[in-house]
Amino acid sequence: MVKHETEKFFDMSAGSYCGLLLRESTMKKMQKLLYKQTQEIKQLLTESLDDVEVLNWTLVYPNNEQTTVYYFDASSTAEEKLERIALFDKAARVKLVKDVFSSDKMDSYSRDEIELFAFNVLSD
Repeated sequence: MVKHETEKFFDMSAGSYCGLLLRESTMKKMQKLLYKQTQEIKQLLTESLDDVEVLNWTLVYPNNEQTTVYYFDASSTAEEKLERIALFDKAARVKLVKDVFSSDKMDSYSRDEIELFAFNVLSD
């Protein structure tokens, strides 16, 4: 059986892989840990300005295939680097997921059922 959850869940992503859904009580604890970790990372980066560069990227299309190219300007100033380091405060590592669905079993049939159920709920 598929149901639309009413409890708040938060997505803790693992990059391009699926991560975890956290209930609010665990999310609050996680946010405290992530804040502390972020401050330590910012401190390390601030103390290592000579070892960091300001990342930029662009898209190129060799052979009509979209490719991301990363680059940096070797003349970036310490101020520009510090501005990028400050952005780590805005990085959302855990975010609220508006609609969460659950199933009491998971197989290919359940996945199709969830997709259809979600489509119908979200289309209303």
